[in-house]
Amino acid sequence: DLDVNNNEDLEVDELYINIKNGFPLSSLLDIILLDEYNNIIDTLLNGKIITSAINNNNIVISPSETNIIINDTDFTNVKKIEVIAAFSTSSITEHVKIYNYHTIDVSLSAKFREMLGN
Repeated sequence: DLDVNNNEDLEVDELYINIKNGFPLSSLLDIILLDEYNNIIDTLLNGKIITSAINNNNIVISPSETNIIINDTDFTNVKKIEVIAAFSTSSITEHVKIYNYHTIDVSLSAKFREMLGN
């Protein structure tokens, strides 16, 4: 659960999203803001594609890292942030092995703005 509205003097100025894809697959990401009843308030990312560098044997040689800054978003009733990832290969005939050390990491951080005189 996310509760950024406990302090009425603070408001989210910018949201920073860092995504690191270590899978030998393309990742399609959605990041959705939900209220306390799981109703969608807003969609921050819709179908963002993140692909790692792989060699001819479909082995990840360099995980991709993507940084996104989101501003001008109202977080007033946001209680949850849902991250949905779907994966695909570039070819339907391509075989890819998935190992337990493959990961996708999503980190969220924020810069807050203090509101004076409310």
